[in-house]
Amino acid sequence: MLASNIFLTLANRSFEYTINKTIFYRNHLLWWIIGASVLISVVVFWAPWVRDIFRLGPLNLREVAGCVLTALVS
Repeated sequence: MLASNIFLTLANRSFEYTINKTIFYRNHLLWWIIGASVLISVVVFWAPWVRDIFRLGPLNLREVAGCVLTALVS
């Protein structure tokens, strides 16, 4: 869901131009927010003690890639 929201945010930056053009628009806050979201997700899914707090199971790279690919397609 987080990956879908990130892709949706990038796609909706402009209704006139494509994502290929708008990705280069200067917006430093956007990249800080995306970076923080990804970092928090990495910590939650790969730090065992944090995973235990949320009662999550470990994810392998194939599962993560499947989630990101599904988010990109949607």
